This record gives sequence, structure tokens and C-alpha cells, in this order.
Amino acid sequence: MKYFLHHDESGIIIGAPYCDAVHGKTVPVYNTEPITMQVPKVDDKGNAVLDEEGKPIMDTVIKAVGTVQTGTTLDLSAIPTPYAEITTEEHDDWMQHQGTRKVDVATGKLVEYTPDPVVPTTEEKIAALDAEYQTQFTTLAQALGLATLDGNQTNIDSIKADYAALKAEYQAKREVISNGK
Repeated sequence: MKYFLHHDESGIIIGAPYCDAVHGKTVPVYNTEPITMQVPKVDDKGNAVLDEEGKPIMDTVIKAVGTVQTGTTLDLSAIPTPYAEITTEEHDDWMQHQGTRKVDVATGKLVEYTPDPVVPTTEEKIAALDAEYQTQFTTLAQALGLATLDGNQTNIDSIKADYAALKAEYQAKREVISNGK
């Protein structure tokens, strides 16, 4: 089996590996030159015509170019280009180390590399902060509702103080993110 890795112009692999057995299509290959063949001569009933010694009389037949299948090949046009052909061992290595392998476009070989670190955007950082604090705000809001229903002023004051501290902490962290720090 042969494997192929589709990659971009810098060698970064795009998607999963392709396999000739799955993505290749077997197509016939035909003769590129005339083929001369000796075939037994037959009568109108399809019987072989024999000579005086009982041997079949042979006719010479020339088969035109493109009329005799001489083999098969694989059409790999379903595999996007550019791609690198890799060995089974390289395929197994890539499957184990997908994030740290790419194709050396000069040699077509699989090589190790360290990808650039992913730096979240300001919006992504704020969304993560919101997700982190949302459950805490919700918990405090529910606790405040229960304390209010119970009429427990001590708990109400304590929850309000916790809420104010949490809100100040959240706003300080959000300010740092918004200012690009």
C-alpha cells in the first residue's frame, strides 16, 4: 500500500493521509505499438484448420495501437496536489506525531518541526475569562436569592461582599486583557 500526504507550499500537512487502495483508481494500460500475433486459422464453424501433419495452420494478426490491454496503473487524480508519497513507516510515524511533522517540499520527505505557538486573540482570552467567571457569578446570584428568601441579612451582606470582590477581580483581569498585556 502507498500513502500520500497533501500539503501546502510550506510543507504543512492538510487533512488526513490518502491511500492508493482507497483513493486510487485502477485503470487499464493498452499497447502503445502494434502487436503481431500468431493465431490458429479457423473455418466458418469455428474449428481449427489443420495442415497435412495435423498441426494447426497459423494466421498472422496485427493488433492496432490501443487495442490490447498490457497491464494496469493507478489514477491518483482524486488525491489533491501537491502531495508527498510516504512509506508505511513514515505513515505510522505521522499518525503518532501529527502536530510535529511536515513535508520538506524540496525532498518530499516527512520531517520533524516545531509549530509556531498558538496565541489566543483578545476576544478568545475574554471569552475564556467570561467562561471562567460566569459560573461563579451564577452561583453567587443563586445564593443571594436563597438568602433573600430566607431573610438572612448576614448572609445577604456576605454574598454581596463576595460578589463585589469577584466583580472587581474579574474587571481587573479583563482590563489587563483588553490592554494587550
